[in-house]
Amino acid sequence: DITVACDNGADPNADGSFTVTAAMVATGVTCTITNTRQRATVVLQKHWNNAATGDTADLTITGGTPDPATATSTVSGDTGATFTDTTNQAATAVRTGDTVTVAEDLPGANTGSYDTTVACDNGARPDADGSFTVTAAMVATGVTCTITNTRQQATVRLQKHWNNADTGDAADLAITGGIPDP
Repeated sequence: DITVACDNGADPNADGSFTVTAAMVATGVTCTITNTRQRATVVLQKHWNNAATGDTADLTITGGTPDPATATSTVSGDTGATFTDTTNQAATAVRTGDTVTVAEDLPGANTGSYDTTVACDNGARPDADGSFTVTAAMVATGVTCTITNTRQQATVRLQKHWNNADTGDAADLAITGGIPDP
């Protein structure tokens, strides 16, 4: 943002021009142009895919004001296993030209193991560490980054091994709780 301020009664127009009066001739006029670096709002939110109820993620943005900006997203019976948490978001103001880092911490007490991706809008492309530089183009609309966690799945195979079986012996085998769930 740019502001122009002058002394000795000079009042610049929006384009910075003003009329010099006779009173200003004797003492002169000093004008100061101030450039203030703009800020973009960076928001970090969480998306869960097939998450375990009770699992949490601690979200953090560093490099803005406040620093750090934090939030905690929790999977509950009310949210369901797949949802985007738009209520518990971290948000901070970041000056153009500054680098910001978005990150999460998944506590060891979580039930699920997750594959993680990070995506941001408005042209922000975080590197492997979650860092990107805020540009002037991001000021008007800000940047929203989403960390997506997709719960990992395991394959379980149940086999029956017979020792000294008789012809015609049979056993019913079943696994419950998986996909498909018989």
